[in-house]
Amino acid sequence: MTVEEFNLQCAQAIEDTIVWEGVETVAAVIMEPVITGGGVIVPHQVYLDRVQEICRKHGVLLIIDEVICGFGRSGRKFGHQNFGIKPDIVTMAKGLTSAYLPLSATAVRKDIYEAFKDNSDSYGHFRHVNTFGGNPAACALALRNLEVLEQENLVERADILGQRLYSGLSGLLEHKLVGDIRSFGLVLGIELVADKVTKQPADLDIVKGVIAGCKAKGLIIGKNGDTVAGFNNVLTVAPPLSSTDEDIQFIVETLTAVLNGSWAK
Repeated sequence: MTVEEFNLQCAQAIEDTIVWEGVETVAAVIMEPVITGGGVIVPHQVYLDRVQEICRKHGVLLIIDEVICGFGRSGRKFGHQNFGIKPDIVTMAKGLTSAYLPLSATAVRKDIYEAFKDNSDSYGHFRHVNTFGGNPAACALALRNLEVLEQENLVERADILGQRLYSGLSGLLEHKLVGDIRSFGLVLGIELVADKVTKQPADLDIVKGVIAGCKAKGLIIGKNGDTVAGFNNVLTVAPPLSSTDEDIQFIVETLTAVLNGSWAK
């Protein structure tokens, strides 16, 4: 099937589940605009459009998790803006303060917000408590962080650097260990495989070896999590939004050198 057909099939699985479970039992669908920890898996536009249609059709809220993709990482202020969808609720954290202090926030549609202002009884309000709620230092830091993002045009810069990073590493698509390279703004995933035809995942020792090789040369990269056993074979590269042109060139040269080193044999 085509990529579009596959994405539509994935979206259909969501609607099938909603119908099977009973619409009245499903409050929301929550999703990342791009699955980052799972290996930088970028959906097709038709997938996001169809999921939004399904949620509207069945009266199910669409919650977009922007903890990773938000605040410039995708080359837009929020990841979902790359697809033109309009979520009902957006969760956010990390990039809000550039992770200097922990802070998270949730944005909701006005009518959802109004629903929590019910004063008809003592339990009508939004009851949510956490240990560090309302931390003034974290909030002050977030405000300053957002100013820096705007003053230094880091969101627009992330888009430019992301394109440059992908362009610089795209030659690795010919490497015998590389099955795919996926990027979304300034985050990139390199899928390592044992077979370029079947896309059988590379052995974990190889993945760890490449990461160690990069670290030895002064470059820290990661890999996707073990969400699906046997498929944690994607190198992940997510440079700071403040990276320079020289930083990007260093990443490209280092990754290329390591992959073309002992692992090329």
